[in-house]
Amino acid sequence: MIMLFLDVASFVRAMASNTNLTELYCSSHPLAPHTASLLADMLAASPSLQSLCVGDSSLGDDGVAALARGVAASSLTRLDLCNKGLGLRGAAALCTALAAAPSLTHLLLNSNPKLSDDGLHALCGAAVWAGLRVLEIQGCGVTCSGVRALAASPSCYRLEVLRLDGNPLGPEGGKAIGELLGAAPQLRELSLRGTELGDQGGEELAAALKPRSKSTSRSGSTEAAVGAVDLRPAPPSRSPLLRLGLEECGLGPRAMAAFRDAFFAGARLAALCLAGNTEVSDGDVAQLGGPLGPLAGAEEEEEEDAEGSGEARPPRLTHLDVSGTSAGPQAVAALSRAVGLRHLSMSLEVGANPGTQEGGFQELLDVLRTTRPNLALYWRSGNDPAPPQSGVR
Repeated sequence: MIMLFLDVASFVRAMASNTNLTELYCSSHPLAPHTASLLADMLAASPSLQSLCVGDSSLGDDGVAALARGVAASSLTRLDLCNKGLGLRGAAALCTALAAAPSLTHLLLNSNPKLSDDGLHALCGAAVWAGLRVLEIQGCGVTCSGVRALAASPSCYRLEVLRLDGNPLGPEGGKAIGELLGAAPQLRELSLRGTELGDQGGEELAAALKPRSKSTSRSGSTEAAVGAVDLRPAPPSRSPLLRLGLEECGLGPRAMAAFRDAFFAGARLAALCLAGNTEVSDGDVAQLGGPLGPLAGAEEEEEEDAEGSGEARPPRLTHLDVSGTSAGPQAVAALSRAVGLRHLSMSLEVGANPGTQEGGFQELLDVLRTTRPNLALYWRSGNDPAPPQSGVR
């Protein structure tokens, strides 16, 4: 890594012979468009550079557009444009660059509120991204309209990781995310923390997790348009297990019942984070114990038949985070029978007990926090409200 303090033109000249520098990080330094243009020239002439983060919120669309010209001809694998004042025109320039940059697999656009739905529409554009696999657009003012634009883009097919945290998707966002899941069969991680889905949105999202037949798995909005050409290859024979983050989304009993049904139907989830959904009750979480528990009766026979035919067993959830919910004894009893569950994160409340006033108790708490970092441990007394919990990835 290097922090850029020297004259940019001199630095660019020096980089012409670079064979060792792989990461350039000079964020928070203001860059004018003509300076960004010099860096674009450097990118085209520096085959060893793999990661770039430059400029601050003043970079804007002009600066991003100037930089994008070099990105298209670069060897970058990771481009960080978080909090760079990016909007519609800059997103359109990035779309062109992404179509010509097969090595660029990771793009970060977090904290660009000017991007919004219009910018995401422009980023998807008509050109197909050549190599992008990881896209982060957290806190960018994107709504369900922008998510649908992404789902309709042929580029969505290649996505493996998508982070949409902090965007106001709202209740309609659940259905939009469902459309995206149908258009992105290679997605293995989806983060939706604080997207305001609510119970309705969570219910619709969970329903979309039920496996679809191959004949309907490509029925996204790209094909729905009259005369549209589907540029996506045939879906993979088996999609990867999904890690789904739904922290602080306002989920409740309807969403949890839908997740229960989705698991019964064979939803392909490796991890589910429900941390901070305070309306989720002990009984709501306990519902998951049924579909995650041992198979019984005819279902056991079906699994044995699958083993005999060489087919894979039904997928099993391995990570579940319900910290910051009201999960308690019922959930523990039900989930103790979950087959395949390896990591369970819950909240442990130890305040308001006489023994907690004894000397040395705080030291014991510190030891517990250190040795069990995945345990959401907090202290409160009396009628103090429980603090919001953050999930552990």
